[in-house]
Amino acid sequence: MNKNKHFYGIDISKDVFDVMDQSDKHSSFSNTMKGFKEFRKKLPPDSVVIMEATGVYHVQLADYLFEQSIFVSVVNPLVIKRFIQNELKGYEPAAVYIKEARILTENIDLLIKARTMFKNRLHALSHKSEKTRLGIINPMKKSISEINKQIARLEN
Repeated sequence: MNKNKHFYGIDISKDVFDVMDQSDKHSSFSNTMKGFKEFRKKLPPDSVVIMEATGVYHVQLADYLFEQSIFVSVVNPLVIKRFIQNELKGYEPAAVYIKEARILTENIDLLIKARTMFKNRLHALSHKSEKTRLGIINPMKKSISEINKQIARLEN
């Protein structure tokens, strides 16, 4: 280990990130720009920051530290215990269009799941309305038909 460098390990979550330095000193900061700046003030220029890839929670802090010229390494959680045995790869932020594409893709996936759930509920209601007593038309059937037409328009 290079004695001229200061190493920091970060465990990050939605609201906070915990920092442990090479002397086993623990600090905690809010996962906000204010917390990033507080942490940055405590870092010497020759710092090395290692954090695990935690979905989306690590990205803003990693981007901020990268912009501040701090060496950041984002490591897969499955190999983080052995990071000291490997050469650290420096973090490089994704292009803005890639970040935006990820957000759009995630939202599209959520909408498709919601649509499927809604269609399944409509199917169940439709099936139930067909079995009304004495063949009386359920007033819900007209509403279900209208909703199905609106879904079909959205799909096209």
